Amino acid sequence: MKQKEQLLVLNINEFNYKFLKKKSIKFENKNLINFFRNFKRSLIFTDDKIQHKNLDPWVQEVSINTGKNSKKHRINNLGEKLNNNIPQIWDLIAKKNTVSVWGSMNSQLRNHKNIKIFFPDPWNFTSKIKPKYLESIFYLPNYYAKNYTKIKTQKFIFYSLKMLKSLIFNKSVLNHFFFNFPFYLKNFFLNKLPLNFKLFVLFDIISLLILKDLLKKNKSSCLFIFLNSIAHFQHNYWDDERNYEKYFIFFDKLFFLLNDFIKSYNSIIVYNGFSQKKIKTEYLLKPIESEDFLKKINIRFKKSEQNMTNGAILFFRNKKETLINYNKMKNFIIGNLYLFELQKINDTSFFYKIRIKANNLTYKNSSFKKNFLYYKKFKKSKKFQSNLYLIDEFKFIKTTGVHVSEGEFLYKNLNFRIKKKFYNHFIFTIIKKILNV
Repeated sequence: MKQKEQLLVLNINEFNYKFLKKKSIKFENKNLINFFRNFKRSLIFTDDKIQHKNLDPWVQEVSINTGKNSKKHRINNLGEKLNNNIPQIWDLIAKKNTVSVWGSMNSQLRNHKNIKIFFPDPWNFTSKIKPKYLESIFYLPNYYAKNYTKIKTQKFIFYSLKMLKSLIFNKSVLNHFFFNFPFYLKNFFLNKLPLNFKLFVLFDIISLLILKDLLKKNKSSCLFIFLNSIAHFQHNYWDDERNYEKYFIFFDKLFFLLNDFIKSYNSIIVYNGFSQKKIKTEYLLKPIESEDFLKKINIRFKKSEQNMTNGAILFFRNKKETLINYNKMKNFIIGNLYLFELQKINDTSFFYKIRIKANNLTYKNSSFKKNFLYYKKFKKSKKFQSNLYLIDEFKFIKTTGVHVSEGEFLYKNLNFRIKKKFYNHFIFTIIKKILNV
């Protein structure tokens, strides 16, 4: 009998437990139903409360991976690099056991021979990838995640071909799509669900298939997996109730693969970091082409690292340039609202995001004050009519789910008592205890 590996740690980012369970029963999604039958359940929470500040996956995932809350690890933005003096949980595991990591947000690969596989999140600009040939798979999600509002066909095709070239030799991927060809023909190519959703869930599926194949040669006592397609659905399509069943067909296929992973491990942890709740639809403002937009308003920078929503880290040549551009952006107004929220990182870089949201897609200059507002309370300008023409430079990204500070911790075969409710960063300590590291 094949010996099972020790621990599977699965982050299904931000999933709403009650929603997923209820709808999977309604639509008779057997793989989803069977998955949730496997586990006992506790609640987790964080003291962080504000979405777009600290209640975000790129903050909470670092808390969980380091055992430190956000005030201690000080990572607030997607793409920020963790201090090298702070160990991640897999750095500790690698001293005694083999470990693999796939997709964990704001994660870093450090020099450990026992880390067999390491694939960062698509918005990561600093971490290395292991094995190195996985870089050809990274290019496409990395490009698409940062540029989905304005995809350049030539680049998309180029990165797609790079990925396909690698996947052609992956037995798990080939077998899956060969035997499931009718499913993907019907549900990916012929149905009318949003392409963004289908691509995000397809990448989660492909990730699991790649991992399955890689693990045959790169045995790991502990495996970390981060999946984001359910969070993406809740954030963008939760209002599309008439098509719920079609969305859940994809989720059920994803959980078919997850159930296969569960069979290979003795102990399993599943968490979401925190959850989401459904809200009345509102709209994010995202520049259609972020770098072009900044140049248009005379912001000059050396490099930009775009995040998943409507912000980026900007880098400059020196302290003087940084200060000049910081002050320009700080005082830049559309209508009577300051457009940017800024956060200094160091003398030559700062983070920005768009602080304005919209109530609906239709507007006129005269109705700007009614339809546009801040995410949170902030001082408005006394001026009006400033730069209203620039609204046409933005794409309006529908938002249907918002972050909440409580989440789920599901577990199987842990040989010690788990509290009914605890801080999410305590997951770090639970993993240490399971693996005795």
